[in-house]
Amino acid sequence: MKIIITEKQQRKLSHIFTIGGLVEQKRVEREIEEISLKGIVQEISEDLNDLIPKIAADEGSTWVMKVSGTKPTDMKLNFMGKNYPFLVYDENYNQYIVPVEKIPEGRDYTGDIVYGSDFQRSLQIPDLFNQFIAAYPEYAYLFQGKYENDPQTNFIKKQINNVVVNVGFRHTSGAHTKPPGIYLQLWGNSKKFRKLYKDNKTVPFNGEFPFFNLVESDPGNPLLMALNPDAKKKNQMFATLWHTNTQIKLSDVSISAPPAKKKEIIDTTPVPPVAKEIKFLFQVTDPFQFDKPDLTQAADDAIKKEMQKVYNLDELGFLEDYLKTKINGKDIIVQAYSSIDAKSDELGGGGITECKPGKVMRKDYNLCLSQKRAETIVNHLNEAFPEIFGEANLIAKGMGELESPNSVNEPYYIKATAEHIKKYPELKLRLGQRFRNPTQKKHSDANRVATAADRKFVINLPGYTGVITEGAIRDIILTESQIKRLTIR
Repeated sequence: MKIIITEKQQRKLSHIFTIGGLVEQKRVEREIEEISLKGIVQEISEDLNDLIPKIAADEGSTWVMKVSGTKPTDMKLNFMGKNYPFLVYDENYNQYIVPVEKIPEGRDYTGDIVYGSDFQRSLQIPDLFNQFIAAYPEYAYLFQGKYENDPQTNFIKKQINNVVVNVGFRHTSGAHTKPPGIYLQLWGNSKKFRKLYKDNKTVPFNGEFPFFNLVESDPGNPLLMALNPDAKKKNQMFATLWHTNTQIKLSDVSISAPPAKKKEIIDTTPVPPVAKEIKFLFQVTDPFQFDKPDLTQAADDAIKKEMQKVYNLDELGFLEDYLKTKINGKDIIVQAYSSIDAKSDELGGGGITECKPGKVMRKDYNLCLSQKRAETIVNHLNEAFPEIFGEANLIAKGMGELESPNSVNEPYYIKATAEHIKKYPELKLRLGQRFRNPTQKKHSDANRVATAADRKFVINLPGYTGVITEGAIRDIILTESQIKRLTIR
């Protein structure tokens, strides 16, 4: 990979790459530093850390588990070659547990303790490189054409294919009625058992099944195993398997930059300068807790990181002109959203008294909440970045509820129908009885994480046109995740 720029342009772009000085000859041999791949491999690492949990949660994952044993006290769970014995939890109910031990790992941005576990394995993901390129095709050109056999890009490709991830379960914070862990319960072939679990997913006993199946299980929807399917019907034994008060844990991965090449022949034919427009679209997801207008610490950190991209214009020599022509005295819209976590067209709301909870439709309450969030961001930007927004007109605009596939637009309570009575026998419902909506309860018990991405905000900053060389632009690598929503077109 080689780049040609003028000395002036080199100084302005020195934070992106380093090369030797300008020369007049058509071709010259000199020691140079390749385009710095540090930023690129950092973004590859971040995108890998986004992709790996999705691969792990896929039913086609090659990570497998197995339950085996010859008697209740001999049962064990095998996770990718390592055995974890089931311990007695409740003899009266024939329940056994592989505990997820509480090992403090630190605190999250709310101050709650984050726990780890010794239930984990170091595993590889087969064909990770091809899966990565399929998910992030913007990186494909690094490994194709003239770069296909390049030692630097091959260095990166080899690291991706050799990624090792620590995977397992960890203890969730908060109070629990049962110890966090993986549970197994033994059953006889009773009428009650057959009625309870007739529709549950079956996995083999003494045979491998996908790790994904256990991740998807819970106390209300356990996996089912036949322990002795060849026995007479009345003598058949079964087991149910699930995990509770735990969550999947995956370690982060990090790709390192390759060493720079030396003694390279570079083409110094001048490249005419061209104008390119830099467009910003600033977007941060999950910056608010449920029913809260205040920014989280994680969101504050993300804002600082994204605003650094604006400050980087100073190193290009563009910041002063950008503020003068595009920011100062201009209207800049800050949009904020609320997630849909209950029935929108019912009376409701939360803890923001100014939004009249219980007196207005929930969608109107959420519109008010989103406006409070937008105002929070405007105040934060004015206070934290006065040198950027001090002379701008930031306008807060609450957008209300963000409808998405994550939305839970269902009431908290419903009346029991014949279908409900059949579906939830453990609740012992009567026809017409008002009861807690199981979908809502599951969403609430999971701390409403499914809709976290819908509680977001967007800032649309004006674009800017600067002059650099076409050759430099061609070799500056800016991915979507590298600058989140900063693109060069």
